[in-house]
Amino acid sequence: RLKAFDSSRTLGRRVLLDRTSGGRPIDTLVRLFLLRVPVPEGALARAISPLPVDRLVCSRLAAPVASAEGREYVSGFDLLPYEGLALVFDRPPRDNHEPYADYVMGVGGSTASLGMQMIRRPSRLTLDLGCGCGVLAFLASRFSERVIAADRNPRALAMARFNAALNEIANVEVIETDFFSGVKGRVFDLIVSNPPFVISPGRTYIYRDGGMERDGVTETVVRGCGEHLAPGGFAHVLCNWAHLAGTPWEDRLASWSSPAGADMLVLRTHTRDPVEYAQQWVSETERHLTTEQSWTRLDEWTAALRSQKIEAISGGLVSLHKTDGRPGWFDHDTSPEQGAGYTGEHLARMFAGRDFLLSIGGERELLSRRLRCSENLRLSQHVRLTDEGWRLFEAEARIDPGYPFGGVLEPLVMQFVLRMEGRETVGEGLAAVAEESGRDPRSLMSGALSVIGHLIRRGILIPVG
Repeated sequence: RLKAFDSSRTLGRRVLLDRTSGGRPIDTLVRLFLLRVPVPEGALARAISPLPVDRLVCSRLAAPVASAEGREYVSGFDLLPYEGLALVFDRPPRDNHEPYADYVMGVGGSTASLGMQMIRRPSRLTLDLGCGCGVLAFLASRFSERVIAADRNPRALAMARFNAALNEIANVEVIETDFFSGVKGRVFDLIVSNPPFVISPGRTYIYRDGGMERDGVTETVVRGCGEHLAPGGFAHVLCNWAHLAGTPWEDRLASWSSPAGADMLVLRTHTRDPVEYAQQWVSETERHLTTEQSWTRLDEWTAALRSQKIEAISGGLVSLHKTDGRPGWFDHDTSPEQGAGYTGEHLARMFAGRDFLLSIGGERELLSRRLRCSENLRLSQHVRLTDEGWRLFEAEARIDPGYPFGGVLEPLVMQFVLRMEGRETVGEGLAAVAEESGRDPRSLMSGALSVIGHLIRRGILIPVG
């Protein structure tokens, strides 16, 4: 039924007021949080039972106002549906008002992205570190026996508790902690974190600013994830990291997970120079500033980044997989900012593909192995007219759903990929392609194995058996 209240812009305020006139609990909550109209005290008490109305007032979720009809309540918060959940969170600031320091975000782009990328497999214990209003913890509660939703912002914790009660979710425990201090000695099958990763001067907003030098927040969270994962467990951290002068960023990130015995796969979505980075965050999160104040703030922010010898800042997903005693590996790839639907299982296959390549001891051993195409692989063939008729000259490979790694395949690679149905070995498939194309099998194989390895690492080709 929440789909009917998806947006007051699509249905219109008058229509929604009419549809919520019946006095049901959902009617009251939609009027309070979405339509922003006063609701009677009795109706609110019935809607949030067994929580008392005073709990909402203490959490600043509602405030009493006097009216001719008796005591009523108004709210400065939104309630919107997301993936079958009803979520309360702070409204974006309006009328040039600065958001307060303990502002609690709703489902922003980073939260939605992390939710789509997390591997949703059965978990005994899951941690959502920096839970905010609780959305990732609630999504994880559907496949986890127990979930701990942790944050350092007391208002975020109050909102998460309210949302858990609102959605009748009983297996989520909400705790206050700074980083991993509140879960010392505990290990998790899954950790997700959308921390305050912005590299900024000062600490203005809890949800945005980590208050540590450079990318200290990201490093602390990634290292902590490696230490708090159970063998076989996964962690996903959506974050930013710094490129420091004279130090490859890949080396820095690889050092964060190696002591913990965890594989690390970094999917980088973007890289910006200090001016671009500062401009993005000033324009998106400090809209209360005047034009002149924005320019001053931009100069301060850029100067702070450069004083720390930061040449650029990247963003993306850092994922860890806890090994069972063996040393972990590090790898990275470039990923589009928007995946195609739910990408968690594709991400798991990318981990498995890398494990497979390491287990066989080298590319030459691929020749005796069987592969199949991902069932999510979509191939688009491009042909052109030649003197001999229409001929294939390239093909585009994409994974849907999954990471839309757009890539052009040469005709010979296309021929090979189409043969990979799990019946032929790699060597047999390459020999057949060589025969069909009139190529020397040995020269074809020498260049093909690295390409095949790349397709395995991206989850396009999957080992059989």
